[in-house]
Amino acid sequence: MRSAIAGESLRVWRILPESFESTNFGLPNKKMKRLIHLLVGGLLVLSLALNIFLWSRLSSQRNQLRSAQASPSEIDELRRQNQELQMNRTSASDSASANARELARLRNEVGQLRKQAGEVAALRAQAPDVALLRAQLAAATQNLARAERALADATKLSPKNCSRCSRFSASTT
Repeated sequence: MRSAIAGESLRVWRILPESFESTNFGLPNKKMKRLIHLLVGGLLVLSLALNIFLWSRLSSQRNQLRSAQASPSEIDELRRQNQELQMNRTSASDSASANARELARLRNEVGQLRKQAGEVAALRAQAPDVALLRAQLAAATQNLARAERALADATKLSPKNCSRCSRFSASTT
């Protein structure tokens, strides 16, 4: 069977050069064979250069892939860092809400202090009036004390000692 295939391929090869000989484009047979040899050689060199180029690209891509692939320890480290960052993000949002609550509390306290400051200013504006009223109250208290002493002294007098009182007592009896 092998000989049949080999014989057939030789026959095809014999036919091929004959067909080229019949269409040699106006070139002599020797030059045509040389041209064919040059073309085949050029194609082989071009194929070899292309294979070398593709092999170098493949090896560089293989190296990039190896460097891009992470080892299991690197993956574990990255997962741990990711979890830490997520926890920091949640704690940061918690601290942000705590800061917002603290800010609201402080604003409320500032509002209360401003209200109290307004009340103090109003009281300070009324202070001269209050001082005047206190002075008047003190004078009225002193006058009342004098009047009470005078009344007490008047009640201690006998009706004979007091002429006015005697008229009062004679008219009542």
